[in-house]
Amino acid sequence: MNAEYMNSELDSVSKKILEDANLEREKILDEARKKADAIIEEANRERKKILEEGRKRAEERYKEVYNLEIMKAKSEFNRRLLLLKLKYVDEVISLAKQRLSNIEREKCLLFLRKAIKDLEITGGEYSIGYKEM
Repeated sequence: MNAEYMNSELDSVSKKILEDANLEREKILDEARKKADAIIEEANRERKKILEEGRKRAEERYKEVYNLEIMKAKSEFNRRLLLLKLKYVDEVISLAKQRLSNIEREKCLLFLRKAIKDLEITGGEYSIGYKEM
């Protein structure tokens, strides 16, 4: 009986050791899962933060580029408009020169006198520059 008793005790001790080892293993695994979950949760928070910052930077950059493109388009439009206006002014001046060159001197003087008379200027002031004193 002694051998059976010792085998029984040995089995009991072995079972107890295995149960304790399994409990310790479960405890260690639970702690590891909790740590892993905490790490994953922190990583997700950090990921969301990084994505939000990236989205904000992208949105700001989009607005900057958009405004820059709008300014460039307006500038180009204004440049073309100015060139068109200058072209028309040049055409009007050329046409005026052409017509004036075809007018006789007397008719031109008559026209200028009539235009000045129609202005009904009754007085005036004359300024002398500092170099003319």
